[in-house]
Amino acid sequence: MSPSDPDREIQTDASRLQRDGGRPAEEAGGDEEATLEMPYDEAAEADGTGAQLVVEQKLALVRARALFVNEDGWRGPLLYTFAARRRGVSGTAEISRSGTVSLATGESTVLTTLPISVEAGDRLALQVVVFADTTPISEARARHHVPP
Repeated sequence: MSPSDPDREIQTDASRLQRDGGRPAEEAGGDEEATLEMPYDEAAEADGTGAQLVVEQKLALVRARALFVNEDGWRGPLLYTFAARRRGVSGTAEISRSGTVSLATGESTVLTTLPISVEAGDRLALQVVVFADTTPISEARARHHVPP
């Protein structure tokens, strides 16, 4: 996803079709196990080089993964910042992480994974920015809504 794309809304709902196999939730293991996810390989094919966010929810836990897919051959150290904001009935919480990764030409990696406890009705806003030296080279944003 490029920085010019609008934030994408990801809604997890047990009655929706599941990404893995396109089966209804009832056939994919029951309502309590409903999951929305994009496998790593599929994420790379979908968006090409750059920062990406993968959001999965199982019950009251959302797992947000920040990826850097490196099809264009970036090489060397990259810095990243990852921020998440959860807003809901229990208030607002914010968390951020940052770090450095070194990549070989064409190598992709998971930058960080953040587990977030959620309640019905919570809304998440996620952002990852990747820098080469001090120059931002890629950004991804996502929003996630936990159904009531």
